[in-house]
Amino acid sequence: MSVHTELAQQSCAENLRKAACLAIEVQSACNLSGCVHTFSREIMPAVWAESNRLGKGTDWVNKHPIVRLFVDKLTHLAGTQSFEHSLTADYEAVNKLARGETV
Repeated sequence: MSVHTELAQQSCAENLRKAACLAIEVQSACNLSGCVHTFSREIMPAVWAESNRLGKGTDWVNKHPIVRLFVDKLTHLAGTQSFEHSLTADYEAVNKLARGETV
């Protein structure tokens, strides 16, 4: 593995860890607009970088635990949250990612 590739992977892992931390922090947020901006500027670039690194696509990104946890909060703030899907596994996965672990 080249030094450039290794640095890119480390950067991707760190960005994903930061995105996981943000997904946890947003759970106490009350400003929908601020959450949407964070989702667009911080969460999606980090998850897409990991998706690209792994050769995954849109479906993988859409169902990533960080994305699901963040979107759940957005729907809660908008008053459209559904409880048809349990986020327990997603929350546990995001906590692991926030600690720098792999899932």
